[in-house]
Amino acid sequence: MKRKGFFIVFEGIEGCGKTTQSLLLYEKFERKNYDVIHTREPGGTEFGEKLRDLLLHSEELSPLTELFLFLADRVEHIKTFIKPALCEEKIVICDRYYYSTIAYQIGGRKMPEQFVIQLNKVVVNNFIPDVVFYLDIPVDSAFARKSKIKL
Repeated sequence: MKRKGFFIVFEGIEGCGKTTQSLLLYEKFERKNYDVIHTREPGGTEFGEKLRDLLLHSEELSPLTELFLFLADRVEHIKTFIKPALCEEKIVICDRYYYSTIAYQIGGRKMPEQFVIQLNKVVVNNFIPDVVFYLDIPVDSAFARKSKIKL
């Protein structure tokens, strides 16, 4: 499957503004009549939205279960949504991608680094974005934004 479109990803900690900035870029492209779509991980497909709900609202999941749910979402998201859109020469803007899984599962869940990286490599299969915007803000600011408290 040959890629013809352009794949953009927004990354960063929770509350840094990924969704806001990715939607602003999407709206700008749309106003200029580009063929653009916005998606997110987890989510982006019907299956992905079900997994997102499980991930966000389940009791404590084991780190391994959580990792496999993120990976299952990504496989379907790439195969059924992102790749087809790029083959139709669309611009795809995604709120999170595999970088978040690596950061959260290794840094947050303390899973073995090589294990998480290797599984992500298998799932992504060299399917990397054309550009990644990493939004970096202080953790205190992010949590304040997330709880809508201004510093």
